[in-house]
Amino acid sequence: MHVDPLNGQIRRAVCWSRILTGARMENQHYALSAIRHVTTEFIDLYQRVNRDAC
Repeated sequence: MHVDPLNGQIRRAVCWSRILTGARMENQHYALSAIRHVTTEFIDLYQRVNRDAC
């Protein structure tokens, strides 16, 4: 999130995204595993980029 110093408007930008396909409600284990995987990947990448702040 960024506040524009000229007009005070809040700006947002997507800085990370992943697309999951093939998840079906009848296979909840697959969906939870996929969510766990992308969450772990995000945390690993976040810590790598923000190593000094972590």
